[in-house]
Amino acid sequence: MSIWTPILDPVVAEKWFGNGVITAFVIAPIFALFCSAMLARALLRYQEHAPFVWSVGIFLASLIGLASSLYPDLVPRAVTASEAASDSFTLVFMMLGIGLLIPVMIAYNVYQYFVFRGKVTSSHYGG
Repeated sequence: MSIWTPILDPVVAEKWFGNGVITAFVIAPIFALFCSAMLARALLRYQEHAPFVWSVGIFLASLIGLASSLYPDLVPRAVTASEAASDSFTLVFMMLGIGLLIPVMIAYNVYQYFVFRGKVTSSHYGG
């Protein structure tokens, strides 16, 4: 994302490097690079939880970088965010529906991790 997006899209390149100055848009790629280095370090040290955290960081940096680079276009030069949005009633309905389901999903995942904790030890995977 960090290399090919500004190369393939001149609008993004202008946002990132306009007027010969590197802008705040390069923060996300730098953070993704940092997360990648930390992920490699965590894997080499056989850490259990850190690789997940650094992978999430890479994903979020890529998503934020791409979204901010392409904004307001969702589909470059075709559909803007305001054109793609639903009407207010639909958005409120979906927010309430998802808003009620997210706590249920989180509670289920907490319960699932609680039930299955300690079932696998390091001897199961050669660590």
